[in-house]
Amino acid sequence: MDLPDEMLERTLEYFGVGPLKMMREMNRRLLAASRSCKTRYLKNWRFKVILARRIRQFTDQVEIIRGVEIGVLVGDSREADAGIELLALERPELESVVILSSQCTDTTLWRLIRHHPKIKEVRLCGSFITGMYLKHLDATRSSVVEILDLSRCERLTDDGLICLLSKTEGTLRVLNVGYTNISLADLDPNLESMTRSSSILEELNLVGCFNLTESGLISLLNITGKTLRVLNLSNTRVGLSALATLTTSLPGLEDVNLSGCKNLKDSGMIAFLSLCGATLKILDVHDTDVDLSQVHSLTSDLPLLSKLNLSGCEHLTEAGIIQFLKTVGKNLEDLNLSRTLVSFAENVLLTISFPALENLNLRHCNNLTDAVITTFLSKSQRTLKILDVGGTRVSFSDIGALSPELPALVKLDLFLSEYMTDFSISLFLNKSRKTLQILNLLGTRASFSDLGSLTTTFPRLQKLKLSCCDNLKNSGIVSFLNQTGDTLRILCLIGTIVSLSDIMSLSISFSSLEELKLSHCDMTDAAIIAFLNKTGGSLKILNLSGTAVSFSGIRKLSTRLPVLEKLVLSDCRKLTSAGLIGFLEQTSRVLEVDAEGSNVDQDVYDSVKAVFPHLNMLY
Repeated sequence: MDLPDEMLERTLEYFGVGPLKMMREMNRRLLAASRSCKTRYLKNWRFKVILARRIRQFTDQVEIIRGVEIGVLVGDSREADAGIELLALERPELESVVILSSQCTDTTLWRLIRHHPKIKEVRLCGSFITGMYLKHLDATRSSVVEILDLSRCERLTDDGLICLLSKTEGTLRVLNVGYTNISLADLDPNLESMTRSSSILEELNLVGCFNLTESGLISLLNITGKTLRVLNLSNTRVGLSALATLTTSLPGLEDVNLSGCKNLKDSGMIAFLSLCGATLKILDVHDTDVDLSQVHSLTSDLPLLSKLNLSGCEHLTEAGIIQFLKTVGKNLEDLNLSRTLVSFAENVLLTISFPALENLNLRHCNNLTDAVITTFLSKSQRTLKILDVGGTRVSFSDIGALSPELPALVKLDLFLSEYMTDFSISLFLNKSRKTLQILNLLGTRASFSDLGSLTTTFPRLQKLKLSCCDNLKNSGIVSFLNQTGDTLRILCLIGTIVSLSDIMSLSISFSSLEELKLSHCDMTDAAIIAFLNKTGGSLKILNLSGTAVSFSGIRKLSTRLPVLEKLVLSDCRKLTSAGLIGFLEQTSRVLEVDAEGSNVDQDVYDSVKAVFPHLNMLY
């Protein structure tokens, strides 16, 4: 390690507590650097779990604390409030407090806002905050909080939320009150007019607020609408039926999420789009009952819309979706129609243009035909980067009509496409050979027994998923792997019947392979070790669960695995203590071994821990 000490310490300041502990166990220099970093430079601390009463010890040991992130703060309300108050009073440099689960009350929030001159981010999710205590906050005391997250705070009240908005007016830009019980049904008009003029809120998250009323939403939009850019109303009961009472415009709204709003109908959505369509870039209405039958009444052509999610909208009409895509298709970059019943007559698609489309998701669209898919591809051929047709009935029998190729395709997902053949897969892969990086053939009938029609290698392929391909043979997988080059980083063969008995005929090495999943494959020790000898020193995750591995021939492993971090051996019934220890000796930094369900008993566990005391092992 050639970094100067000071640069190394400043690099470590970006690590959390857990990674720093692991660093200390690697070598003496990292131990010294992490200790120095702890008291001199570390600014952002992360804890999965911490006792509230230990916060004083933490603050006494660390010189600089810019931010604190705690998964679970353990302690009752009084202990939690006292711990956070200590941070607020004794750490003037503190800018961010994030607690994902605690019993903090209004007292905590009040003290953070009242006593702290610099704090900009407060996230007290799942706490006991109501918001009402903030009305006692000195009106002359200005808040600098820009991000406030009170999601899952079930005691938050309507008046408490408005009080929060009034006490943070002029600074608050992001507000998350998702999964709370607010309704805003009886909002005081005086409070609404008081906070409207100075609100600069840009992001409002109301996901899962099941009690939110139509009138309450309109009142909140009247307060925040002029500066709002992002609005999340997913999984609420609003239907946008009261938009006529909205007294303000939404001139900057760019991102709207209405997914899972079961009361949303076409009339409400179209009225809303007519209101904010000129600036809208992202629209998500997946799993709603919209059918687009009233799209003709849309008064805006949504000129900036680049991402559209209609997944799971089972009531979509053919005429409605065609008319809508004609309106928005010219700028659309991401289109998700998965789990819909659309069929698209081939000649109708010819009237729609997708000159910018990069991501097309048609997963589980069972009414689509090969001709329609080919037409879709021809409309976005030069720009398409991601294609998902998993779970459909397409076979790509017409793919030869697509000329000449897909020059930008990076990811191809054919998950559970049971009608695909080796021949059609090969033809499609020939179209994307130069750029393809991710290929998912999970659950298909691919066997790779006849690769004669495959005329290319894949110089950029990084991720290959062939799990549950029941027809896959040893010779086929070896032949295909020889086409992939040495760029492959992730290989998944879970649940196949391959044994890799032909592994020695592989003409390439896997010098970049980082993750190898062979669980429940019919593989022998010799095949596994021969494969590992091909991987080089980049492997980080190895999953051999459910195999017959014993590592009895571990001495034939000619390569070390210096960066292996996780080893999964669950349900490996033939695993031996000597084999496991012998394998671990070939590694330098394995941190986790999962041997649950194997024949590892307490004696084997004790033997392994005696040699590798730092190991986290399940058995």
